[in-house]
Amino acid sequence: MNGQLFFRMVEKKGYSLTAAQRSVVEHDGGPLIVFAGPGSGKTATITIRAFYLWQVRGVLPGQMTVVTFTRKAARELSMRLSQLHSDLSGIRTGTFHSIFLHHYMAYTGESPRILADAEARRLFGQAGLVRGVPVAKSYAALKAARGVWDYDDILHQFRRLLDERPDVAAAVTQSSPHWLVDEFQDTNEVQWAVMRRIAQEAGELIAVGDDDQSIYGFRGAVPEIMLQFSSELPGAREILLGANFRSTDAVIRSSSRLIGWNPSHREKGFRGCCGDGIAPAITVFETDAEEATTVARWMIHRSGRSGATWSGAVLARTNAQLGLLQDALDKLTRGDARFATRVSVLTLHAAKGLEFDDVVMIGLREGSCPHPHALADSRTAEELALALAEERRLVYVGMTRSRVRLDLTYSRRAGRKACKPSRFLAEIDGRGFEGLESNSQPHVLDRCPPVIGTRCVHRRFGIGEVRSVERLRTELHKVGILYTGQVLRYVYWPAGLESGLIQSYADREAR
Repeated sequence: MNGQLFFRMVEKKGYSLTAAQRSVVEHDGGPLIVFAGPGSGKTATITIRAFYLWQVRGVLPGQMTVVTFTRKAARELSMRLSQLHSDLSGIRTGTFHSIFLHHYMAYTGESPRILADAEARRLFGQAGLVRGVPVAKSYAALKAARGVWDYDDILHQFRRLLDERPDVAAAVTQSSPHWLVDEFQDTNEVQWAVMRRIAQEAGELIAVGDDDQSIYGFRGAVPEIMLQFSSELPGAREILLGANFRSTDAVIRSSSRLIGWNPSHREKGFRGCCGDGIAPAITVFETDAEEATTVARWMIHRSGRSGATWSGAVLARTNAQLGLLQDALDKLTRGDARFATRVSVLTLHAAKGLEFDDVVMIGLREGSCPHPHALADSRTAEELALALAEERRLVYVGMTRSRVRLDLTYSRRAGRKACKPSRFLAEIDGRGFEGLESNSQPHVLDRCPPVIGTRCVHRRFGIGEVRSVERLRTELHKVGILYTGQVLRYVYWPAGLESGLIQSYADREAR
């Protein structure tokens, strides 16, 4: 099949490729690094590339290997390939660990027993009890004595095999000369050493990722590997997938402003395809309890009180913050199972790879985000900068999950502890800490409409309660407020708040 017919067939299957995506699909061999930002259609590009190799170049499915970082992602890639054509199920798809282990066993005849994560943790704990011996050395000795490996051993042993037996490296690349690697920003040094060797042998390695979304430094991920790719593989090409099919321009601008603070950030100039949208709203609360209660009310209101129609998510840096939110949600809904913790209440790490129409990021205060544990091991200014960069990337990942609406919240107090807004909010907003905290009105930055039940203070009518919220257009809502003495008045939001007619508001406990 020629290329023109191929792309017509792909369009009939519902794929309309940009010029950059098509360049990846038609790549003529050799190493290629693809910088693919949030919502850029990288998974579609990878799968269509594999389809192209088979249909146009005549590469058999068994001669291709697609690598990613989690079993879930590998299953999704395999499913997407099979949807294009059932014969593509013959492509070897898996994690680095599963693919490396397969080749190790095939060329050595050995079948090492791999410790499950829980077993490895227990054994590591036992190693820590051995006095006078470094934990790492004791752990290695315990594994050797039991004849077992952990997941890191798979990587190291396969790398050692390739170094010691050049015939194995040649055989691996001869059997599978075409390699595609997804989420390349999460690659560690050992994985990169193996892939570099394969690229040098096979000549065709396509690595796709976004260094700005590298959030697994604690697992050894080195985002700088993406930036070193071209210099370490002579003749390598670079392609940028610069179109964002997910988020509005407002979300892209704000998230780009944040990630631009990272020292190693490489400007990519992503462009949106979903219209301008509204700027993310930054909301400040007096306490973390008030924050949790109000966000729980938002969830109920935006769900239409059905618990099933909200296409959004609440994201937080820690599970503890989500626990406080869930407690508030349970109290407001009296434990209604429709509002139980879902896939839509997630940590920032767990949200990677997902997308939602509406995203609320809570707990964006110093002491939580950046998280002190992430900075604790930094002994030099350089180490601290690297740790902060990863925390910043984590917030960037959270922000870019949003398709349309993005709310960012924090509280001035957590329990009895006074808090400041996260430094990342200042970077997003562009005004610095003083700008965020300069006005005494606790919710002056909130452009989102209040929810039904919100208590308000009007400079003329006194205390009132929101009874209705009617959306007029993207940024404008007509809010009906019943004040003391049964006086019903309507305010256009956010104009009423910004004009000072509504002096303050705060959600309280459900009555």
